[in-house]
Amino acid sequence: MMPFLAEEIYLNLKGGNMPKSIHLWDWPKKNKEKIISNLEEKMKWIRSIVTLALSQRKHLEIKVRQPLKRLTIKNKKLQIGEELLNLIKEEVNVKEIVFDPKIKKEIELDTTITPELKEEGMVREITRQIQEMRKKASFKPRHRVLIRYSGNKKLNEILQRNKKFIIEETKAKDIRLGERPKEVFDIERNTKIDKENLWLAIKKIK
Repeated sequence: MMPFLAEEIYLNLKGGNMPKSIHLWDWPKKNKEKIISNLEEKMKWIRSIVTLALSQRKHLEIKVRQPLKRLTIKNKKLQIGEELLNLIKEEVNVKEIVFDPKIKKEIELDTTITPELKEEGMVREITRQIQEMRKKASFKPRHRVLIRYSGNKKLNEILQRNKKFIIEETKAKDIRLGERPKEVFDIERNTKIDKENLWLAIKKIK
């Protein structure tokens, strides 16, 4: 079955200069520059660092959606590239990773939440809730939506500043401020963001 499936996918994707069949391609050549030595050992080390950092977040009751400025690691046990460091950044949700043998623990999170980091965390939470609403309304990824919101002055300003990001993340056509209008929405939600009330509504437009 799989050779036929591979051929069907290939025929739907191939360009003009490509062989008539996927089975006429040569085997790919090894690119030594892309080989990461000791990858398995490095991934074990990465997982241990991520586990420690997430455990510290949980202990401090800081949600993973809240970005933090820095993760400091005591020992640079392995020489790992930027790509692997980015895995740690994404999993732990930190902006920067530094190595410092002087710290007393294996890892240390900078838990100082600046206004900028606080706002980013709030926007991520709002985005998550809109995505959850899309799922509950059984929307497909291709469906574009109109988002309506209403909160206090602080929340409204935050949504306005981050309008472009929210539109891109939620597959929205537009996001607008306003009280509950006469038009019918597919799903609405009253929620709290940083202990402040926020009304959200979405409507599929195509």
